[in-house]
Amino acid sequence: MEKDKLKLITVTLLGLGALLAMILVIPITILINPQGTAEACVFEQAGFACEEDYLVSKGGRVLFIAQITNGQQESVEIEDVSCVMGNSLPEYDNWQNISLSAGTGFDTADIGLECTDAQGNPLGGGKGDFAGRMYVKYRYKGDPPGLPPKIAVAIVNGGIE
Repeated sequence: MEKDKLKLITVTLLGLGALLAMILVIPITILINPQGTAEACVFEQAGFACEEDYLVSKGGRVLFIAQITNGQQESVEIEDVSCVMGNSLPEYDNWQNISLSAGTGFDTADIGLECTDAQGNPLGGGKGDFAGRMYVKYRYKGDPPGLPPKIAVAIVNGGIE
């Protein structure tokens, strides 16, 4: 009978200790790394990913630096990219022309592009928060000539350094 009471007390104390640890650890974790301060670049469709991405203010302009990773089964040719504040698709003449190849097997392409508003106006430099989109025009290497490019969309959020 004494052993059963001792086991019950031990299990109860362990449960209360675990509950107390969760009550303390979760708020401390949120305080140390609050949501919304980490850089984020997430593609809406499968196959592409961002790595080592960040926003920086340089020379009165906002630049987005990242590696685009191709995780698809086909190689792609990236033709144009655009970084836009908000969620509007940029006007055609506001695309920044680049020519990058990203093969299969998670090949990466390094990019550095200026972020603008939807009309192509440069964003003023300085620290602050950014919420926008990166648009990537690409074609599969095997696409027939004349086929319009596909557009991959990434949500870009973070603080401007």
